[in-house]
Amino acid sequence: MSNTIDLDKLEDLKIDSNGWTSACPLCRHEGRDKSGNHLKIYPNGAFGCVVAQKDKNHNAGILKLVGTESDGNVFNLTYKEYEPKVVMEKTWDISILDKLIKDYSYFEGRGISAETQMRFNIGIASSGQLAGRAVVPIINNGKIVAFTGRLVNYTKWHKENKIGKWKHLSNINDSIFCGDESSVKDTNIIIIVEGPADVLAFYEKNIKNVICVFGTKISSKQLSFIIKNNPSKILIALNNEPDNDNIGNKAAEKVKNVLLNYFNEEKVLIALPKYKDFLEYLEKNDKNGLDEWREKWLS
Repeated sequence: MSNTIDLDKLEDLKIDSNGWTSACPLCRHEGRDKSGNHLKIYPNGAFGCVVAQKDKNHNAGILKLVGTESDGNVFNLTYKEYEPKVVMEKTWDISILDKLIKDYSYFEGRGISAETQMRFNIGIASSGQLAGRAVVPIINNGKIVAFTGRLVNYTKWHKENKIGKWKHLSNINDSIFCGDESSVKDTNIIIIVEGPADVLAFYEKNIKNVICVFGTKISSKQLSFIIKNNPSKILIALNNEPDNDNIGNKAAEKVKNVLLNYFNEEKVLIALPKYKDFLEYLEKNDKNGLDEWREKWLS
């Protein structure tokens, strides 16, 4: 059996700072996906398909399609060279949510109904690292993998002492916070936003195909989630911040560049909100503005 990937046999090959990406030949051969650069190849010869991580049969199939016998001038590829480091996620049992105070007034004051908050198990923490915050648990596969909390009383003292409005527990950037994954499959569209409040704001308006990246960068786990769902359209809707050095605007361009390694350009669109974020549509009671955004990008 061949033991080396022949780069000349790959489609859509692109070089980056950590090696190469290309279309996965096996995914395309089996008709499972006709777009996206799923295959990652590292300079040391390690390789793997994003949608079939740690699948030995998948890797063997790739070698059968695009392999060549090594002549000593190209790297030798074996699956054992690419064994992703296993990191045990810290998780919490769902029962810990019983400790949260069922007070929905903070987000209600910003346009998020109690019904939406109950859907996401939101409550106020009275003690611990998130005390005094409206807590949003991040639940993946039935387990809590992270928490994020918004101070309900953000004062001048907090600002002077550089205490953030939001505080995260655990590796939140490597978690998935989605309005409803089934809606992603149904609509075949993914909307990428910065913060959890944006997910809540969209959900309030029955737009559920939204994923939060908790900041301005997309993590490998979030990227894998998007690739596996293979949407026909990806809307990058990070914050619109012309008064803050265009941080969100610049970040949207960077996220787009990352996604273009895996998706065709016509699929990846930047769709910033009219205001800083989408919660402001609710706070300003600007239903027409949100309807205009929906009509432009989701019609």
